[in-house]
Amino acid sequence: MTGPRQSGKTTLARALFADKPYVSLEDPVERAFAFEDPRGFLARFSQGAVFDEAQRWPDLFSHLQGMVDADRRPGRLSGLAHPAGRAQRLVRQLHSHLCRA
Repeated sequence: MTGPRQSGKTTLARALFADKPYVSLEDPVERAFAFEDPRGFLARFSQGAVFDEAQRWPDLFSHLQGMVDADRRPGRLSGLAHPAGRAQRLVRQLHSHLCRA
């Protein structure tokens, strides 16, 4: 999710996905774990998570793409390969998912 600072992105994401763990990559401990052991870091969130401040770990989307490519179960996000269109694809997928619910 993108938008200006202090516009409610985190609040919205946490409300929409209240059943998912929240992880801020502003937290130096979380970010260090992500950089040092990406697979171990992401293994904690096999059922999904809200990753806040994702720009602090640019490789996040590459790691997520690999996880999605390895497990094609319906309902998992896909299409993370191209950064320019990533946000638009994620919004379309989220909208599609929410409309089915």
